[in-house]
Amino acid sequence: MAYRNGNYTAFYVAEPFNSSSLGAHASRDFCYYNLLRTWKGADPSFPFNDSHEKTYNVRDGSDWELTLKPRLRERLRSSKNIVLILSSNTVNSRALREEVGSTP
Repeated sequence: MAYRNGNYTAFYVAEPFNSSSLGAHASRDFCYYNLLRTWKGADPSFPFNDSHEKTYNVRDGSDWELTLKPRLRERLRSSKNIVLILSSNTVNSRALREEVGSTP
């Protein structure tokens, strides 16, 4: 069994995934996730162990069933907490339903 010490951050990214060079970085919710990462970078004692860094990255255009969904589940299994980012831009999405509806 993997050591579950991570913080999984669930946030909205528009579907279909944006194929621009900015990709997920254009999403306001993703910007809030990056703010958590920035705080951790500025202060190593900040209590945020990013579960997204525990597996290799995926591309915005990756296949949902073959790549994205298994990666989400793997990250959730290695997490102790879920940080759910909700903003005025958050909408119901396939990824958020998978992340919030899953129990590791």
